[in-house]
Amino acid sequence: MSRQNDNLLVVIDVQGFELDVIRGIDWSYPPAYIVVEDDLKKSGPISECLTVRGYFYVCGRTDRAYVRR
Repeated sequence: MSRQNDNLLVVIDVQGFELDVIRGIDWSYPPAYIVVEDDLKKSGPISECLTVRGYFYVCGRTDRAYVRR
């Protein structure tokens, strides 16, 4: 059973390893919001991974914000 922590914000800025960090999140307690720096333009796979986890893109070009449905 997945529980959401509505007060949790995860900000990821790790110079190209964003997807690795996302894959390492403890999804039994998914964050309500995730902000990912995408200065290397790798958002396609990141968006796919987060969409599967129940997130949708809200806004941002370099710093992309996602919220859990």
